[in-house]
Amino acid sequence: MSGGSDNQKAALISKYGTKENWIREESQLFKDNGFNGTGAWSDVDLIRQISSPLVYTVIVNPMGAYKSEHIKQYGGHYEVAGWQGYRYDLAMVFDPEFDGFVESAIAPIAKYANDKALLDILR
Repeated sequence: MSGGSDNQKAALISKYGTKENWIREESQLFKDNGFNGTGAWSDVDLIRQISSPLVYTVIVNPMGAYKSEHIKQYGGHYEVAGWQGYRYDLAMVFDPEFDGFVESAIAPIAKYANDKALLDILR
């Protein structure tokens, strides 16, 4: 969707009237030009409201979020290696809190599980 600034919101309303009109018209534009899906960071919940939604993806990054939470909890004052910056270049998968953290990080996307428009590479 268009950005979140006041000017961008006003432009959207001026041109389309509503977000629903915007997603309907822009989805049709995509289809008319040979696209069958949207890119990352699209407004998935808005896309899903139309009768024939484009294929979409859902972004989830539990490892990055876990690292952020770990640094908040334990501080970032340890020597790190590797591009992710985990201690000793190891993800903390053996941390007793890790499984619970991942479960809570992915819980919000459960509502998309059976949606045929979701691009799911694991199916």
